[in-house]
Amino acid sequence: MQHLSASTTVRTLDGPQLRGTLVTPDTAAEQAVVLVHGGGVTREEGGFFARLAGGLADAGIASLRYDLRAHGASDGTPQETTLSAHLNDIRTALEYVCEATGAERVSLLGTSFGGGLAAYYAAKRPSELDRLTLLNPQLNFKNRYVEQCLRPGRVGIAAGRCRCSGSARAVSADA
Repeated sequence: MQHLSASTTVRTLDGPQLRGTLVTPDTAAEQAVVLVHGGGVTREEGGFFARLAGGLADAGIASLRYDLRAHGASDGTPQETTLSAHLNDIRTALEYVCEATGAERVSLLGTSFGGGLAAYYAAKRPSELDRLTLLNPQLNFKNRYVEQCLRPGRVGIAAGRCRCSGSARAVSADA
């Protein structure tokens, strides 16, 4: 089966642009999947996501894989990333793939760090997803978004709410 693959840009809720690849089957897609990669890699996930997207398209399912903010070709720096920002980026990607493909059902697939993000998103907004697939998910964000913030000199890391200054440290985890 033939499919179309196109580079795309998705503007996030707070402004940065995420670079991605939209793959669609040659017929109308009723289903779509957003693929969320792990930390330290890109939307290609070592070639796995490109092969997966081709197989999904052959089965009539559209997909969007994008570089997480501060990864690959997407905007942002690691210091600017927050859990809230990543979750909002997933929301934006889900909306984008539905609008771009006309799919009525959308699923989320995440690997490693992206698997943890996908699980967190699905726990908060289960009615938005048809299916959730997790591959080796990182489910503990304490180190990435709390403990790193508590190190001297780190500002604004924990869920966008951490403010660290010298020896006075406060974290609000009400995100």
